[in-house]
Amino acid sequence: MKKTKLKIIEAATNLFIQKGFSGASISEIAKEAGVNQSLIYHHVGNKLELWKTVKKHLINVNLDNSVKNNFKINSLIDFVSIIVINRINFYNKDPRIKRLIQWQQLEENQEIFLIESNMSPHLWIKAIAKLQDIGEISSKYSAEFYGFIIYSLVNSLIFDSYNVIKKDIKKNNDYINNIIEVIIQILRSK
Repeated sequence: MKKTKLKIIEAATNLFIQKGFSGASISEIAKEAGVNQSLIYHHVGNKLELWKTVKKHLINVNLDNSVKNNFKINSLIDFVSIIVINRINFYNKDPRIKRLIQWQQLEENQEIFLIESNMSPHLWIKAIAKLQDIGEISSKYSAEFYGFIIYSLVNSLIFDSYNVIKKDIKKNNDYINNIIEVIIQILRSK
């Protein structure tokens, strides 16, 4: 990556983490990066593209090789365990990612901020549908709905604003195991 573009991304990361998308301006980012505003537009594009570039950069820097590779679906238990553990480990690896996502959730049109990555929950839908086809997951609800349930339960640990679970490693591990069990029960229920 070019030195100037990396400086822009690093400056944008700092400001987006501190102020969110709406609170950070291109002029502030240019000043922090020590570049002219026109270089931001040249290297990255508009402010939304810069946000997405920052997000992609943080994701790529923090993805483990095991997460970068597409997971193989051997069973429902493997599928759920891989999703839960990889997602929790990913978000715990770099607190800046959590902060960026929290700011994103405050924006009115959240869907414009979405990017495709190996951490995207929408990738689970195809796997869930496949497991529904072979009878490992109930067909009572759509694959999208089951994906939403998994996303919600896993994010309850990741974004534990009361820090109830995170204070105690044993509770954290118990919670992860319980979430895996609960998700499997929900997905199998007829």
